[in-house]
Amino acid sequence: MLQPDPRGALTPAEFVSLLHALKEWSGLTYRELTARAEAGGDVLPRSTVANMLSRTTVPREELVAAYTRACGCGPASVEEWLSVRKELAVRGRRAAEAGEGGAESGERGAESGEGGVESGLPEPETLPELETPPPSPAAGPGPVTLPATPRTALPHPAVQPSPTGPEATTPRRISRAKVLVLALALAVVGATVAWVVQTPDGAEAPGGVPAAPSPGERTLRAAHSGLCLGERPETKEGKVYQRPCEAAIPQYSLVRTGELDWRVASWHPEYEDGCMGVHWAWKKVGAWLEDDSCENRIPGAETFRFEPVGQPVRGYRMRVMHTTMCITVPGASREPWTALEQRPCTEDAAGQLFRFDPA
Repeated sequence: MLQPDPRGALTPAEFVSLLHALKEWSGLTYRELTARAEAGGDVLPRSTVANMLSRTTVPREELVAAYTRACGCGPASVEEWLSVRKELAVRGRRAAEAGEGGAESGERGAESGEGGVESGLPEPETLPELETPPPSPAAGPGPVTLPATPRTALPHPAVQPSPTGPEATTPRRISRAKVLVLALALAVVGATVAWVVQTPDGAEAPGGVPAAPSPGERTLRAAHSGLCLGERPETKEGKVYQRPCEAAIPQYSLVRTGELDWRVASWHPEYEDGCMGVHWAWKKVGAWLEDDSCENRIPGAETFRFEPVGQPVRGYRMRVMHTTMCITVPGASREPWTALEQRPCTEDAAGQLFRFDPA
């Protein structure tokens, strides 16, 4: 892969896209970029980098300088990036001064992605289009504001004609046989759910059965070894291992993102908030598990489904959704500091079962 050339950027959005390509070219994670910047005397928090790469505005000069140096650019290359950045920033200011920062500029910005120097607010074109509910009849005209969090409106019931004939006086009835079948089905469902239900506080269920996953802070353990999941304290790569539970970092929390989907949020004393996921969203067998900035990967690479195995439950598979493979301790090893990987799910689930104990 060739090093990206900033001179190809004609708009701020294209410039940011090339900055993102520069990160891919460097082969470094957010954490590694932060560490390299720190070693070179720069300050480059990973949250700042993630925020910069998610915008379509021209980043600050000092941020571009620190970022390009951390990516491995030499002095001449860094100056080239800064020169293009300055040109785009000046162009944006001139457009605003010429009166093109109003509606006309907004139309062009939606087409070309042009904008001014980065501010603390997202660009208007990046905001989602939301359906605005009609104003209340009692409400008068008011100022136009940005749309708030979308709410789901209940549809107005359609006016139905009054029924005629036998159905107008005779309600629908459920036969006695259907009632019995329904009761039997509910009993079966209740028995099935009983072995995955958890106690209210998320503690271990009676009989040594691992508690079902529930939102909140949790200690993640490999069920076969009893070791905890976490990182090596002396490294900054974010790779996840099975390790001794004492002083394990980072702290993990389970966050529900859908009816069946979960995110494993992490909090590191040095790098703060992050998410567990597959390195670079790789789809190959053996790609390792890591903690990094949330949404650094495609969504499915940090989205999991937890599947109970055994009756009573012995543990839960962690199926990562961009490949549907399972997080695995290779060879079902019991050795501390074995790195976790994504591998095809197996019938015996050896090395693929985990527990989510109260922290």
